[in-house]
Amino acid sequence: MTYREHFIPDMQSLASVLNDPEYKGKVLFNAGSKPYLVLRGAAVDLREAPDRIFGILMHMTGENTGAKGRKVI
Repeated sequence: MTYREHFIPDMQSLASVLNDPEYKGKVLFNAGSKPYLVLRGAAVDLREAPDRIFGILMHMTGENTGAKGRKVI
């Protein structure tokens, strides 16, 4: 997942995800000129990747919804 050009990521939200035991070591953040997040391939079965990405985004935005309460993003 890449950020739009000239976007400054919310470092507090990123730190929250990167330090969460559920995601620690499974999510890589590159803070170069074009920041991006990578869900490490070995961290999750490919079929589970969309749910993991959804969970990461919800964690970063402070949204807490169960599987049945998902919002379209």
